[in-house]
Amino acid sequence: MKITSAVLLILVSSVSSLEPASSRELSYPTPVPTPTDYDDYFDYAYNHDDDFNDKTFGPTPVPAPTVDDDYFGYDNNTPAPTPVPAPTVDDDYFGYDNNTPAPTPVPTPWPSTKDPTPNPASTSKPTSARAGEDPHFQTWNRTKFDYHGECDLVLIDNPEFSNGLGMRLHIRTKRMKFFSYIEIIALQIGSDTLEFNNNIDNFLINGEKAAETVNYISGFKVKRYSSALSVRLDKKSRGNCNAHIDFFYFKNGFPSVKPDGKGTNLFEGSLGMLGEWGTGKMIGRDGVTEITDATEFALQWQVRNTEPMLFSSARFPQFPSVCTPPNKMLGKRLGDSHMRKAAENTCAAAGEDIEECIFDVMATRTMDSAENIGMGGALTY
Repeated sequence: MKITSAVLLILVSSVSSLEPASSRELSYPTPVPTPTDYDDYFDYAYNHDDDFNDKTFGPTPVPAPTVDDDYFGYDNNTPAPTPVPAPTVDDDYFGYDNNTPAPTPVPTPWPSTKDPTPNPASTSKPTSARAGEDPHFQTWNRTKFDYHGECDLVLIDNPEFSNGLGMRLHIRTKRMKFFSYIEIIALQIGSDTLEFNNNIDNFLINGEKAAETVNYISGFKVKRYSSALSVRLDKKSRGNCNAHIDFFYFKNGFPSVKPDGKGTNLFEGSLGMLGEWGTGKMIGRDGVTEITDATEFALQWQVRNTEPMLFSSARFPQFPSVCTPPNKMLGKRLGDSHMRKAAENTCAAAGEDIEECIFDVMATRTMDSAENIGMGGALTY
């Protein structure tokens, strides 16, 4: 290859201009220390402006997001949502108040197996009373009194009987000059009514002649005996308490009635002509006022026109017409002393009821009234 003179001249000039390496100083940039924390970046940057002219000191720490920052930590000027409180009774399913009160929890009732008439509790209080003949009344505490007016009277009023089934026992009296007697007795339990007019074979249930076989009044059995009807208040599911209401027949036409709880509180809550149950006090319709006069007490318990008519037909007087009073009893009549002596002999076995027995004999002028001693004997139940 031929090299021209011009090219050789350039090469020679270039080589001759080079100096030996030993005659030159070598210059290297100062090493940048590796910062160990953010403070080193700031200290070094301010002292080495030549190396950090752009004032970039390392990565800027990213602060933790605040409630005003979004998911990536940047403020988007959107207020953070208000924390949702736990739902209260006024909040809906999602915890927001809908101003609708929560419904009151309704407990699930236990299945009821209770009999309409519960087992009556025993008591030491007198639990029987009676009314009969012309007519004599004996309250639950054995207080006795007579009333001889003519009207319909309430013996027992007990709306709470048998868990609210209710019981009413009414009598209708008939006047005979200066005395009266019980003509008809009516018993209502629930919606059923029994009428007894001193005829065991011909009594009524709900206005119809009773069946010749078995009869019931609101589920309570009515049993026939030779001298009485007995409404049994001891359903099998309640146990054998023997409580009953007996209707006694008498030949003189003066029936009587005797409710008997047999040592239980079955008649608790009763008011009426038989007095307040448990005390026997003659209490008025307000359930508070005690009345001592027999006539005033009877007028207080005359059947009102706001009470149901238990008898199959109405008869004067009906409230607001008051009870018809008896005629004033005549003085001594010829033969009274003889009649009284005979009455005393006939009524000798009456015991505590002897005065009532003597009065009946003297008033009716017949010894047949003496058979009503005690207003009903004992039945074999």
